[in-house]
Amino acid sequence: MIASALNRSRKLPMAKSKKNKNKGKLNLTVRDEQRNKLEQMASLEKRSVSNLIEVMADETLGAIGRAAGRCLRSNHRGGDEP
Repeated sequence: MIASALNRSRKLPMAKSKKNKNKGKLNLTVRDEQRNKLEQMASLEKRSVSNLIEVMADETLGAIGRAAGRCLRSNHRGGDEP
């Protein structure tokens, strides 16, 4: 009787939600010259070509975001500062 009461009072662990770690696929067609350059850059940085493209895209988006932030700040201040 006591054992059954103890079992009822124990909380069961919550199931962990599974995050979707799958990334979207992107098919790119590049010229042979560009592919060779990407492969050389990837080997220099010890990355795969797909990882190199992902890193380059992230850096580009970050630069665009920073530039957009500067543009918004300068417009907000009346354009007095660069």
